[in-house]
Amino acid sequence: MTTNWDKIIREFLDNLERQEVQLLTWGIVDGGFSEDEIEELAEDFLNTCEIDEDVWDFLDQILERKLLFELNLRGDRLFRTRMAEAVRLFARLRQLFPNNNWQTSPTLVADYRLQIRPRIYPNRYITPEAVIQQLEADKLLTPIQQKAVTAILLSHDRGEVQLADFQLRATRRMLQDLNSTKSRGMIVCAGTGTGKTLSFYLPALAHIAALLKKDEHWSKGLAIYPRNELLKDQFSETYQEARRLDAVLKAVPMKKFHRQA
Repeated sequence: MTTNWDKIIREFLDNLERQEVQLLTWGIVDGGFSEDEIEELAEDFLNTCEIDEDVWDFLDQILERKLLFELNLRGDRLFRTRMAEAVRLFARLRQLFPNNNWQTSPTLVADYRLQIRPRIYPNRYITPEAVIQQLEADKLLTPIQQKAVTAILLSHDRGEVQLADFQLRATRRMLQDLNSTKSRGMIVCAGTGTGKTLSFYLPALAHIAALLKKDEHWSKGLAIYPRNELLKDQFSETYQEARRLDAVLKAVPMKKFHRQA
């Protein structure tokens, strides 16, 4: 039987966050789980779920996903979930002026209130075939765009990718806007980890695929991000999506996607 690690990790994080919030709601943001505590909590959780998995193999999965952070507090290992670390960073934000020491600068956050709710993820059930059928019914796809969407949603390395309702709606709306002569903005709102990136890069890459022509060199898309770390993460993901189009573009007199330094 295949283990659904995403679901299991979410449940474990819920357990950790319920304990962290007891201190966070009182403004105590510098706490965390010791090495012994996090190991005991993970072991109890795996035993309760009847999962035969090494405790630290399980924790390493969460650490690698950056859902749990390991810190060094005067030589001791301390663990916080991403939620708790984010609250700590927000609460510790300080104003920084020239010639001021940031450690003694005024704080930007005077007070905060924290409320946690269960994680809700949209159901991804729309198959690639249904996506193509809907977009073709709306007359939004050229032949090369249809191949591009198929290559992204049905790649050999990743397998089939099914979309949520909001991802299909965003794809339809963006393709409609890209085919229009009017300029219009669009905002995609969804929770963390629900697939916002794919919802706007799927139509964008499909549109760019149709614009590529041999011996033509001009910028066809511009991505702006507020932080370098987010930019690096998003670039890596988008680069992988672009590579899935190489086989499609080789079949026509076009060039690969390239990034410009």
